[in-house]
Amino acid sequence: MTTEYHDQFELARHYALCGDRPLGAVNHTYIRAYVYPFYSPSGVIMLQECPPDHLHHQGIGVGQEHVNGHDFWAQLHPARVLNKQMGRLADIKPDADGISYTLDLNWASVNGQHVIAESRVCRFEAWETGNFLEVLTNFTADFGDVFFGQTKEGGLSLRVAQQLETSWGGTIRSSEGLMGGDKIFDTIADWIEISGKVGPNDVGIVHMPHPSMEKVPWFTRDYGLHNYGPFRHKSWKLPFGESFHWRVGFFAYDGVSDGSQAAAAWDRYSSRA
Repeated sequence: MTTEYHDQFELARHYALCGDRPLGAVNHTYIRAYVYPFYSPSGVIMLQECPPDHLHHQGIGVGQEHVNGHDFWAQLHPARVLNKQMGRLADIKPDADGISYTLDLNWASVNGQHVIAESRVCRFEAWETGNFLEVLTNFTADFGDVFFGQTKEGGLSLRVAQQLETSWGGTIRSSEGLMGGDKIFDTIADWIEISGKVGPNDVGIVHMPHPSMEKVPWFTRDYGLHNYGPFRHKSWKLPFGESFHWRVGFFAYDGVSDGSQAAAAWDRYSSRA
């Protein structure tokens, strides 16, 4: 295997690879943008895409309910209005250490009204111990003031593979040593890790907001949704012309979890400027 990073385009997906090692893919549909799949080094898919109980939980994605009164979270829910993340894949940039995808998006209501602009960078890297992804999303109030209502339905989210759900034997762990979705829910922790078996393979995935981000209580569910959601406990107004960003890392590895894999990934990620 070489260390050259490259892109492979298939239909609506851009696959990120390091040599012959698949890392994941960036998708941009006519409704929204998201990451799916995201692989462990052995090729296990760590995510779900459109699970039947929550069609809008698409891999690793960004969404938010109550944005100037519009719902950009449950965009595939049959009972909700079809608002969109409109835009394009603006750039693909491989370098010596990884490959980055830049998406320029405008969140628009069903009647075509632009609400907020988003620039999202998804960067994939092949580490010696696992596959790494960072999602850095920057929002700008290009079209007027933007009001974010308080809601649990929003943030930078992860929907794990079904076999990693608790009912299938999966385990949820936090950096504070807590185990299980109910115990971790609404607590503060640097990272959470979801691990278990996918088929015969022991794997784990770590969800870790960058230390520069506001620490907010985790939204974590035994059925597979794990969310960094800064507006779950507050509403907020973004004045016209101003910006804010979210920055979150993910790490997928092979092997039985003992907490050390997540801690090592956090040590490496948290040292990044």
